[in-house]
Amino acid sequence: CSTRFQLLIKQTDDGKFRFKTAPMPKDSKGAKKPKPARPDGETKIERGVAAGSSTQMETGQANQSSKKHATKGKAEPTINSKAQPVANSGTIQDAGLTKVESGGGSPGASATGRLGPYRLLSLLGEGGMGSVYLANQTTLDRNVALKVVKSDLSKNKSMLARFTREAYAAAQLVHPNVVQIYDMGDDRGNCYFSMELVDGQSLLELVQKRKRLDPEQATSFILHAARGLQCAHNAGMVHRDIKPANLLVNNDGLVKVADLGLVKVPDKEEIESEVDEAVAFSASQDLTRAGSKLGTPYYMAPEQARSSINVDHRADIYSLGCTYYVLLTGKKPFEANSVEELVSKHTSAPLVVPSRVVERVPEQISDIVAKMMEKRPEDRYQTMDDLIADLEKHLGLSSASAFTPDESDADALEQSAASFYGTSLAKLRGLLPLAMTAGSLLLAFVMLFVSWKIATGFVLLPIAAFLSYFIISGTREAPILFVKSREIVIRSGWLSWLKWTAAALLLVLASFMVGTFVHWMLLAALGIGFGAAFYFLIDLPIAKSRNQSIGDAEKLIRKMRLKGMEESTVQMFVAKYSGNHWEEFFESLFGYEAKRRTRDEVGKSELGKKKPKFRAWRDSIADRLQSRIELMNNEDDQKHLQKIETAGLVEQGISAGDAKEQAVQMAAALVDHGDSLRVAVLQKRIAELDPETQRENQRNKVRAMLAEARSGKYRKPPSLMKRASMILNRLLGSYPRFLLGCCLIVGCLMWANQNELFSVEELKQTAVNAANSITDNETKISGTTEVVSQSTATRLNKETEPLGVPILGNLFFNFNSLIAGLILACSAIVFGWRMAIFVLPAAFITLWGESFGVPRLIDVKHLHTLSAVIGVGLLVMGILFGRSEK
Repeated sequence: CSTRFQLLIKQTDDGKFRFKTAPMPKDSKGAKKPKPARPDGETKIERGVAAGSSTQMETGQANQSSKKHATKGKAEPTINSKAQPVANSGTIQDAGLTKVESGGGSPGASATGRLGPYRLLSLLGEGGMGSVYLANQTTLDRNVALKVVKSDLSKNKSMLARFTREAYAAAQLVHPNVVQIYDMGDDRGNCYFSMELVDGQSLLELVQKRKRLDPEQATSFILHAARGLQCAHNAGMVHRDIKPANLLVNNDGLVKVADLGLVKVPDKEEIESEVDEAVAFSASQDLTRAGSKLGTPYYMAPEQARSSINVDHRADIYSLGCTYYVLLTGKKPFEANSVEELVSKHTSAPLVVPSRVVERVPEQISDIVAKMMEKRPEDRYQTMDDLIADLEKHLGLSSASAFTPDESDADALEQSAASFYGTSLAKLRGLLPLAMTAGSLLLAFVMLFVSWKIATGFVLLPIAAFLSYFIISGTREAPILFVKSREIVIRSGWLSWLKWTAAALLLVLASFMVGTFVHWMLLAALGIGFGAAFYFLIDLPIAKSRNQSIGDAEKLIRKMRLKGMEESTVQMFVAKYSGNHWEEFFESLFGYEAKRRTRDEVGKSELGKKKPKFRAWRDSIADRLQSRIELMNNEDDQKHLQKIETAGLVEQGISAGDAKEQAVQMAAALVDHGDSLRVAVLQKRIAELDPETQRENQRNKVRAMLAEARSGKYRKPPSLMKRASMILNRLLGSYPRFLLGCCLIVGCLMWANQNELFSVEELKQTAVNAANSITDNETKISGTTEVVSQSTATRLNKETEPLGVPILGNLFFNFNSLIAGLILACSAIVFGWRMAIFVLPAAFITLWGESFGVPRLIDVKHLHTLSAVIGVGLLVMGILFGRSEK
């Protein structure tokens, strides 16, 4: 009888009442009273789980040698008037990275150690949602901000599941003015999210340093933030905690919106779609207590102070207006000694416009701020599009789509591009690899008449040079192909590691057995030396000579960004005025992915079609690698979402078996929705509807998908073709082909060893015969060549016996079995069963083409050679046309 419980009463449409009991929340012992005001007039309210992500710290700013700046500043209050206190919840300065010696962090997440693929470097601080660490993502070798959800929050599995869904949806947003969420996962009970590490500072720190900003500069920063929020609103998302600390400006002058998707409580409609009516009623009341006024009261819209459940994108417009006010005046729009008084002022007190606080603020800007901060949502700007139009008009950017730069800017960029391409070694860099490859192949052809072993070594030389250059330049500069390849290699499963280890061992074993190991190692070492010399003697001097031109261009780009220019407009300006060979210069400034996107835009014009591409051969390789990475990401995301959803469903009272089955389908639905959302964002299709309509559509879509997943109808049984494809993948996929190829290679080597085709004695005798044939200088080369050729032909054409193994031994009677094995093993680089359509006939023709008379249609002397050529040709066709996803 001493057990506390809740009595839930709900009136139905027919006037009757429904009753239900539920356990009392563990933290319902009474709300914590606000702390007394600090001398500076700011209050830090700690109210449990809804104490939002209030810090620049939580965006991942770090003070490190690579110019990642820690941001320090005063606290701004977060409010949650009905939330319950969380034991040992840490406090932290609002924009700072100060470490807090309080508890509440996640177990096992110390300042050093590992969480999943992340190596923790240092503890940056703690906030309402958990701890934030500077971490290194080992798969990509990049530093990120890693947010580890507080253990107290992780215990509420249902809320954690909803929180994870929103974070996953936000991770699909890719925009230059939004801090990117990279990844999410769970390790030893620690739920974490990795985010972009911004090289710069928050607007809060900037204001604290300068007291207030120039009106034009402040307008430019707000315009950047508005564009980022416009992308989120068009995707159906609302931030709900816009403030200077959550707007970061990097060292290139670009403002990014932080913590999007990590500070919200799900909508009531979403909750009602997840549980039955009675539980939905209870859950909605709990969430009202936990986050009814989620946000920071100095920047909170009046309707958000009443309830955050039903606020829309116009609440973000109000909060952005408050932030604009602070940038212009250095003061908050309303001051108070308590949260209640502050909320009351936001709700009813008249606004003192910025031009009356600071004379230098134009009336036009004051009018924009006043309209953004109207008390009633319907009196504000109704969309970010309207706000952006007014901001661009004030800055003289209203015709941004038809942007024409100043003549001085265009001349400066053209000079930087000309200096970039004027390096004397640049042309040599393009010719040397071709010359070395052509020379190596020519030497290989010449040496084929002397020693086929040395000839194969010269073929290996350019391959070794390329690989050494690829690794050295990749570790120092991280080009796109190296980054993607490294990620795939590190994330590959143990079967892939075993496959390639076995391939390397077989290659070494084969080189020993045929006597080419020494030749290959010497020429491979020479190739490695060429690759290293090329990088250090050609690439590095070119990069150093280009530093000045790149620096000048970056200064010009930063100036344009600080004027409020949209990022896509800036990039098109660089592409247009960088000369005919613009791509390499552009890629040095913005990166490979931005170059690909801009190339598509430039290509739509007649001018763009005439401009050559820079290393276009990388595109198809990068696309294939990215496709593989996306498959890995989807698999990892589904596993993580399944785990989170299963725990949430079990907490709601669903059996473990049913919960797991539903979670599998719910995770699949969320991943599919995330994929479609990401594609829509990239293709800018979501901007066709107003934000509230888009938000409702997104909410309805997720609600329908989750309901369908719970009912078991989302994932229909695979079709007959799908099941057949799965079976074929298991029988004829990458791993079975690789295993069969290895067996053929080993069998051929055993056959060669059995027939003593490469015995040391015969090799010595060949050398003696070659030496005896040298009688004078005139006949030296021809005599040696003739003797070696005759000896090689004698050994390779002498009578041999099939491998002495029952049944399978008859497969190995010449070197075509080695070629067939290499064909199958090499085909393992392509996943899927379709490759088998090409390589299995190729292997068959290579092995038995001569016996079955396939090449006999043509009168050819060496029929087994033609069989091998046909087999290799089919392999090439398979690589080109037989590719399919795993």
